[in-house]
Amino acid sequence: MDLKNILIIGPDPEKKAAGIVTHMKNLLQYEVFDNAEVFDVGSINSKFKENKTSYREIIKRLLILRKKINKRKLEVIINISLYVPSLYKLIAILFFIGNKAGNNINIFFHGGYATEKHKTVLSILNVVLRTNKNIKGLYFLSEIQKTGFSKYIKFDNINLYNNYSDSNNIIAKIPNRKYTFLFVGRLDESKGIIEAVKAVEILRESINKEFILHIVGDGPLLSYLNSYIVNNNLEDFIKLSGHLNNNQLNIAYASADFLIFPSYQEGFPYVYIESMRAGLPIICTRAGALKRLIKDDYNGFHINMKDAFGLSEKMKFVINNKINLKLNCYNEFKLYLSKSKGNEFYNELLKYNN
Repeated sequence: MDLKNILIIGPDPEKKAAGIVTHMKNLLQYEVFDNAEVFDVGSINSKFKENKTSYREIIKRLLILRKKINKRKLEVIINISLYVPSLYKLIAILFFIGNKAGNNINIFFHGGYATEKHKTVLSILNVVLRTNKNIKGLYFLSEIQKTGFSKYIKFDNINLYNNYSDSNNIIAKIPNRKYTFLFVGRLDESKGIIEAVKAVEILRESINKEFILHIVGDGPLLSYLNSYIVNNNLEDFIKLSGHLNNNQLNIAYASADFLIFPSYQEGFPYVYIESMRAGLPIICTRAGALKRLIKDDYNGFHINMKDAFGLSEKMKFVINNKINLKLNCYNEFKLYLSKSKGNEFYNELLKYNN
């Protein structure tokens, strides 16, 4: 297999960070992709204004893509989200790639879920998938994505896959003075940050041990959270750090005892990978891949969505019982999530195609 003949379609890894951008950055750390080419078709719906692309520019890029495809045989890896505009973009990509003999195409789906509102675009995609014999496999981050998609699409090779780290190294623990819970993520309602703060309020009244919730991230609720913490006298129990650079974030992971992640919906969050890398168990909902990734009393605990009281009870439980799952988390990272495992997965995928 000539590594120079691998084309990865997805957002430019130099763009402002989002889920797929992080994924693209990590892919380029794997040896199997040392000489791979990245091609960004563009996006009209990016949540970052500077990343948005016009329709005219997208058509121009698709024409360039067609020329690339016609020049030589390629291993094509497409990274796309499960949102309606993204699925229409996928259809356009597959149309411009065509059905040239010798090409192999694997499609990796990231955020989003297939629902009734996807019915029209998925019916079109179903026809495209059936008529393009070069498409070898479809890959999803969670069972709910895979199951929802399969209601509308009939395809023989549908699989689950993991995201992987860009490192093989674990993050060593740093001792802390107070029992520390960590939240890392965008500060919006869907991440469960309101429940996290309210859980701290409840826990403050029901436990006599020192603890703190360290919140890392930025987003639309940052100002509201700042005010809420002050108005409810939570300054001794919640530390709000905003955005941190990579070194600062690694210290935050290393200094914590448990990560809390009460999200309403997820794909396969990179927060999970970094937590396992730092030996940091997780209290989380069953959103997306978290349902299969977290095993109760092994590398964390599940809670119900939108349940601040249930979250506070689980936080109290891990403090009172001195739960230590560090070695299990490190083991999970080494066995399933490291850079080496990512390289191994994609190497086997490309060998299988050939």
